[in-house]
Amino acid sequence: MSMQAQNKQIARDFLRALTTKDTKLLDSLFAEDIEYVVPGSSFLSRSYDKRTILGAMGYLYAMLDGSIHFDVVDLTSEEGRVSCFAKGKARTILGDDYNNTYHFLIYVKNGKVVKAYEFVDLLLVEQALKPAAQRACPELLAM
Repeated sequence: MSMQAQNKQIARDFLRALTTKDTKLLDSLFAEDIEYVVPGSSFLSRSYDKRTILGAMGYLYAMLDGSIHFDVVDLTSEEGRVSCFAKGKARTILGDDYNNTYHFLIYVKNGKVVKAYEFVDLLLVEQALKPAAQRACPELLAM
């Protein structure tokens, strides 16, 4: 399998782990020194290290009624980077739709994700996820 194909599989495994809430798989995919970045100005926007991104996934799962189901629209791999454009469908614990569009830019080295950017519609994050966070995990909003 080529390096591009291996890196694409890592991106697919990452989305599968998000969908199945498999934090053990996420942990195995992430390098110890991963930097996971959600750019912007929402309550989720920041740079995370491995411990905090895995913890944040627990908060995300608490806000949702079920999982986010991803439909990969485009997946491209080149020179240690994977660009993944996907559409997600989910419902919050308050019954609101959370159907966001994602661009994940994933950097892979030695078979591990060393850096990742998650670009999403931050207005939707604020409108749909923030009310769910207020109920499920208010401590996240204080971070």
